[in-house]
Amino acid sequence: MNFATLAARNLTRNKTRVVLTVGGVAVAVMAFLVFRTVIWAFTIGKEYAAKDRIATRDSVSFIMRLPKVYADKVRAVPGVKAATWADWWGGQDPRDKHNFFATFAVDQSTYLDVYPEAVVTPEAKARFLSDKQAAIVGDVLAKKLRVKEGDDITLTSQIYRGEWKFHVAGIYKAASKAIAASTTPAAAARFRRRSTTCSRPTTRPRSR
Repeated sequence: MNFATLAARNLTRNKTRVVLTVGGVAVAVMAFLVFRTVIWAFTIGKEYAAKDRIATRDSVSFIMRLPKVYADKVRAVPGVKAATWADWWGGQDPRDKHNFFATFAVDQSTYLDVYPEAVVTPEAKARFLSDKQAAIVGDVLAKKLRVKEGDDITLTSQIYRGEWKFHVAGIYKAASKAIAASTTPAAAARFRRRSTTCSRPTTRPRSR
């Protein structure tokens, strides 16, 4: 008789004890994996975040707005290379309201300067800058919405009544994980009544 044979025989001596031991170990491993997953989910954002960009928002929620003048004050801070702002407006596809994606009204003239990882063609950028009804769509989201450059897209809002029509000026690709490929930045000029506030001033510091 060797150790392997002895261990095998002991396993069958008390099957209840074996089952409880294996079950206890399995529960412990699963609990560890769940806790590690939760911790990872809370901290993964900082791993992919741009190291030279910072965003600020209202202390309650990023949906709450800040005075638009804050963006100008941020631009005046020494060391700031560029600043922009974005305003959440709760857009959704009326054909599938369960398909959640982020929609922001943005400052066309500065948004792509602060988020250069949203890569669009020069032609698409020119269309985005010149059209007050323009929107750019992430390539992942464009596939879900079945839209392409030059298409018109109509969205509804969870906040504002009515239908909002946009021209798809371009499809952007995310050059890094610092920006999602499932968002729709739209021209803030489309939302004239919201032109005095912003929800999230974002800055890009100058290189040292």
